[in-house]
Amino acid sequence: MKFVSDVKDELEIQLPKLKTSLKIITGFVTKEAFDFVNEIIEDINIEKWILFKLNLLDFQKGSSSFDFKKAIETGWKVYVDNSVHAKNYIFDENKYLQGSANLTSKGIGLHIENSDENCTLLKYNNDTRIWVENKFNDSLEINENNMEQVQRYIDEVINIEDKDILFKKQKSLEKRINKEHYNFEIDENYKKFNNIYLLDRIEVFKEVLQNNNITLEITYENLINIYKFKPNSSLVKEYIIDLDKIVKYDKFNVNNKMYSYTPKIYKYKNKYFLENVDYYCKNKINSKELKIINESLKYLYKKGICVNFDEDKMYFRRYKEVPYYKNFYSLENIQKELLEQYYIGKLQKLTEVNVHNKIKSFRLEE
Repeated sequence: MKFVSDVKDELEIQLPKLKTSLKIITGFVTKEAFDFVNEIIEDINIEKWILFKLNLLDFQKGSSSFDFKKAIETGWKVYVDNSVHAKNYIFDENKYLQGSANLTSKGIGLHIENSDENCTLLKYNNDTRIWVENKFNDSLEINENNMEQVQRYIDEVINIEDKDILFKKQKSLEKRINKEHYNFEIDENYKKFNNIYLLDRIEVFKEVLQNNNITLEITYENLINIYKFKPNSSLVKEYIIDLDKIVKYDKFNVNNKMYSYTPKIYKYKNKYFLENVDYYCKNKINSKELKIINESLKYLYKKGICVNFDEDKMYFRRYKEVPYYKNFYSLENIQKELLEQYYIGKLQKLTEVNVHNKIKSFRLEE
């Protein structure tokens, strides 16, 4: 471990020695600071990755600036994620700088001898590697296909001062280039790293929870009236993810069936948020889809959940290809036989006539 008060000087020591890769994670970035790094390593054949925030307001105020075309053409892989706060400079996945220094002129002290920012030079370890890999995996790559589009948005907002217009531009940009940008589900492989990884993901999630399109705020009254969740019931305790408490790994496990078919509900600072799921709809379903739907309805029934079908449509979660039920609620004095008949009727409308007899034998419990 080494305390670093002169980040520029340390970069000048570490960068020329690179042999395989350089990865940079920074909240803010400026052209001048990026060029400083790029010029030192331009003749070194290595992998070069950078991740930073793509907040149009930061570019409009001059806090950030970046030449996407130049960076990509000189071999950099460029990623963006508006939840990024960390500042890391990873050298050959051997050691790394971690601290308060963004990759900006002020952050690394390009023009001053003593910057207020400092870092620690640390040995790279497996936990950190997992954390870094997932930071990049959860971010969006800017490449030849979308860099000009992104640059146009930045150029358009330079002289805009109206915050409402800036906000709309930001939302428009995110909508155009967003590809499951905020995916907070965790693969089984990362379970053993939850102490560092899960806690970080949860803190990031709290930051973006109310400011992006990943959730919709719902009132407590709607939770009771629409979803029929009784206070302090076992279903409420099991289903709602309380971010003010210690959240277990299983709540974010990508394989957790509890949230495969219905949206998650989060509680944070006495407010409730419904997961905004990316889905598509079908008017007709095939035999394979019917089997999966039957399994999902049985599973949810065992968990104390029943669903409403939206007219004569069936929704599926994009990327996962499993049934998705927007309208769900807690079982409350509902007779199993009546619920089965409701499901049978809806499923028959979604299928061809030749499978209707098979659907008639559907039972929630076997």
